[in-house]
Amino acid sequence: MLLLLACAGPAADDSAPASTCDSDVGAVETVASGLTGGTEGISFVNGTLYVTQSEAVLSIAPDGTVSTLAKVSSALGLAPGVDTLLVAAPGEFTLDGSGKDGGVLRVGVDGSVETLLTGLPNPNFLAVSSTGTVLVSDDTNEVLWTLDGAEWLTGIPSPNGMAFSPDFSTLYVVSTFTTDPPLWRVPVSGGTAGTPEEVATLPTGSAPDGITVDTDGNIWVAANVAGELVRITPDGDMETIAEDLPNPASLAFGQGDWDPCSIYFTSLYGDTVGRVQVGVTGAALALP
Repeated sequence: MLLLLACAGPAADDSAPASTCDSDVGAVETVASGLTGGTEGISFVNGTLYVTQSEAVLSIAPDGTVSTLAKVSSALGLAPGVDTLLVAAPGEFTLDGSGKDGGVLRVGVDGSVETLLTGLPNPNFLAVSSTGTVLVSDDTNEVLWTLDGAEWLTGIPSPNGMAFSPDFSTLYVVSTFTTDPPLWRVPVSGGTAGTPEEVATLPTGSAPDGITVDTDGNIWVAANVAGELVRITPDGDMETIAEDLPNPASLAFGQGDWDPCSIYFTSLYGDTVGRVQVGVTGAALALP
């Protein structure tokens, strides 16, 4: 399995020095505007920034120019692959999870579109394990699915954003549509999920959405309704790093020509994509 450093392009090298960040932590900047209708998923592939809208995958150049990569049936979460993006494609949204017309798409950087999975209720977010297993959250059920349609884990209410720890031994999952929404820790061994444990509790009404993890193991949470970027340590200590963000939805550390010491975020109801300087680089991601 190839591991892609979030702050660089090559495979991880334990002998290489860690990246040094000289950042104004908490500083916020708009990197693209005019995205009417809001944006949701965000990922970098080969140093290019991609985001999703309701029925499209878009690319954003470092100068802020926005282009349509592909038109799709629907699009929420994104996960990077080798010259591809995996797209969570929801169907008709139902709070009770009764709809079964969602799935997962593969969109190539050449704009090609392929359906990988159908028959899910409300697929929202994607994460890839170190063994290449693609996990799909469904925030109206208590299930994390795999690409073969199997239930990988049950019991976490309204699971949404997911991210692995730097050593891939832990999957973090945030709940969205719950009172006092928790961040969960799921031990992973041999590709199998253990028993979820609560790490921290976010305020009711904050609507935690996408998450990402840095090289120090901290978990970064997009608190959508609260308009905040929150940092949570593996021990559960919580700190708000940026406020008054326009409904942040998904998060990704910069790659390529984008600042590796910043987290880039989409805006669910706004028309911009922005970044927050955070003073640390992102943990390695596994590619399917």
